[in-house]
Amino acid sequence: MRRKNNMAFDRIDDWKKFSKKMEEYIEVPQKKYGSELKFNDLCTYTGLRVMLWNILKYTLRLWSGYGKEHDFEKIAHYAQMAYTLKERQGRVAPFFKKNIEGDYVVPDISSSNIVAPIYKTAIDSATRIL
Repeated sequence: MRRKNNMAFDRIDDWKKFSKKMEEYIEVPQKKYGSELKFNDLCTYTGLRVMLWNILKYTLRLWSGYGKEHDFEKIAHYAQMAYTLKERQGRVAPFFKKNIEGDYVVPDISSSNIVAPIYKTAIDSATRIL
């Protein structure tokens, strides 16, 4: 297939294909975590640092040769969630100059018995990689 303007890559068309794939990928965890736990995802109860940590976690796993099938999708999904948090909180660089709730602790949620184990699991799995 020939690309427009003889470009090696058509970034817009490639982005559209990537976006469609990500939309399909995100539907799975959204259905799983959104309906069963009664809150959307990590954006609901954590902060920007957790999103960045997960991007680093999956990047290091790929870099070290232990990547799994959907690690690129996970990195993209966490990047999207980080971007969304940044925009909603009105953050500008440097992003961590001010303490913002959710960056360091898990806020108290009515069903904290669900949240704490999930947060601990994320931290445990991230430290295993390092």
